[in-house]
Amino acid sequence: YFNLIKMKKKNKIKNDIKVLHLGFSDSPKSGSSMAMVNIHKDLIKNKINSSLLVVQKYSFNKRVVQFDYIQRKINFLKRLFTFSLKKIQNFGNIDIHRSYNYFNSNYVVNKINNSSKKIIHLHWVHGEMISTEDIIKIKKPIIWTLHDAWITNPTIHVDIKNQEKFMVRSGIENFFLKRK
Repeated sequence: YFNLIKMKKKNKIKNDIKVLHLGFSDSPKSGSSMAMVNIHKDLIKNKINSSLLVVQKYSFNKRVVQFDYIQRKINFLKRLFTFSLKKIQNFGNIDIHRSYNYFNSNYVVNKINNSSKKIIHLHWVHGEMISTEDIIKIKKPIIWTLHDAWITNPTIHVDIKNQEKFMVRSGIENFFLKRK
């Protein structure tokens, strides 16, 4: 009898957990995307409600929700602007992967806050998906899996051993570091 009560309580807890994973895509070619999808699959196997919100959807999985058409186009225009900024900033250097995430993402914040999900799991939120200012607008508990050092660096994703050679601490870098 007590085991039955424990099992019911355990199942109720599992049924109450609803996780929304936030990542740029569910691409099988991206390490962070694959990690996100694997965590999602494990949660589903354990009967925990889980879904993904992505800008670009590659799978046919019904639990992966892609930005609507207009938002994907808006995201593309934002990324086009920041890609141009990246090219200017990287001029003459090796191609350093940068994300600025400057523009607000009210669409994403509203989608998250209006969802039935109880826990938000951030993965790869770069590519103008959501800004650091928007993250604090999320009104639900957040888990953030760091797949690189972007959150601790101004705009670059990985630490460069000889930063002086590849990146001058420009006003742009200082601006984004202060925002974070």
